[in-house]
Amino acid sequence: MMEMEYWILQIVAKLNGFISSEPNHTRRFVPKVREEIIKTEKKEKDKSEKPAT
Repeated sequence: MMEMEYWILQIVAKLNGFISSEPNHTRRFVPKVREEIIKTEKKEKDKSEKPAT
C-alpha cells in the first residue's frame, strides 16, 4: 500500500510540473485525477474498516 501512495504522489508531482508548463488543458484534467485519488482512498479506507473475513 505504501508503494501505491508513493506512486500517486509521483503522478501528482508530475502533473503539478505539467500545470506550470502547460496551463490550459492540464488544469481541466487535474480535478478529474484528484477525484480518482479521493475515490481510491475512500475504497482503501472502506476495505480497511471492514472486518477481514
